[in-house]
Amino acid sequence: MAMRNLARRFGRVIYCSRGTSHRLAQAETPLIQMIQTLSREQRNAVLIWLNQNGPFWDDAPEHDSGDLFGCNNDDITGSGLAESAYCKSIGIDRRTVSVSPSEWNYTPITVNWIRQNDTEDIEVCNYWDPSTLESDLEQSTSLMASWRELEDAARQRFVNLNFTPDSFSYLEGQPFTKGPAYRILERLDVLDRIRNAGLGSKEGQGLHAKHFQGDKAWFSDSSDSEKHNPKFRRRLTFNIADTNAYHFCTWHGKVNNPPYRIHFTWPVPPGGQLYVVYVGLKITRT
Repeated sequence: MAMRNLARRFGRVIYCSRGTSHRLAQAETPLIQMIQTLSREQRNAVLIWLNQNGPFWDDAPEHDSGDLFGCNNDDITGSGLAESAYCKSIGIDRRTVSVSPSEWNYTPITVNWIRQNDTEDIEVCNYWDPSTLESDLEQSTSLMASWRELEDAARQRFVNLNFTPDSFSYLEGQPFTKGPAYRILERLDVLDRIRNAGLGSKEGQGLHAKHFQGDKAWFSDSSDSEKHNPKFRRRLTFNIADTNAYHFCTWHGKVNNPPYRIHFTWPVPPGGQLYVVYVGLKITRT
């Protein structure tokens, strides 16, 4: 609880899994033993946070379902630790907090990412002492602080994507917020992985099924009414860099609260390029 309050003070958030308290009630763990020693008021505060108030990590894991994550010879695929490792691998700073005493009182925690073609060891920074967390929060400079830093990170990391010279210029004048910035990077990472693997590959098909299909898909096409609206068509027509060719880019990645969009050329022809032409606020018909 102390570390949760510390994170808030520095503008960070510690997430827990919804229903953690139910799982703890079924397990013989140091944490449940510690909770039982608290006063009723303290115990209620902890359990309400873990089970009712959150904030909760409710999103499906972003790492591909075909990948496996291991730690200490255990399968941790789908866990918060696996998600933290995946996010770190694409340049998004995610760290973990553990209770003390527990078997997790060490740092870094090494996570083994077992992909279809190779493996990678990823070290996740872990905290179990409030003073260490506070010190690192005070010294941390790793978080993005501007849209320009977002653009620099994207152009450097996603080498399989073609960004037009002005694709990020639409963010100018908008107040920078960290949450949407990270979600933009997550969606660009999916496009980069599809472009690298090829849409016809097993990995590409899996990413497409996960992120391009369903009601909560990250990527979708514009509606027919939008496509036939002359003003909207003009707004969705972009020049592709040096080719002086104009493309009607209706496919887009979605980030909400506030609504940002990533427009790109789609579908990608075999051996062709994937251009990201627009990163900015949602384009409207009016």
